[in-house]
Amino acid sequence: MWWSSKNNLFHNVRQKRDVLPIALIWLGAAIVYIVALFRIGDLSYDEAFSLHFASLPLGQMLELLRFDIHPPLYYVFLNGWTKLFGLTELAGRIPSVIFSLLSLPIFF
Repeated sequence: MWWSSKNNLFHNVRQKRDVLPIALIWLGAAIVYIVALFRIGDLSYDEAFSLHFASLPLGQMLELLRFDIHPPLYYVFLNGWTKLFGLTELAGRIPSVIFSLLSLPIFF
């Protein structure tokens, strides 16, 4: 019995080691994204397009997005986000950073 408890102990340590590379990748990506949040310059076309649609009333936004090839969920989320945090460059970039970082564990 003592052997199986030791084996379980080493198994738990091995699992923690497996988490370390993933945590380091996530931390590195978080640092890159945070630096990108504060980059100097204008909004990209995609960012400006998303913020433009997010600034519209929800009904009008959904009506116009019928002709867009992308699903409207991100725009709907960004519409609510900008109502809470304002229509600024930084506020418009934060949801993309959050979703990108949350999606990293899916790939590992």
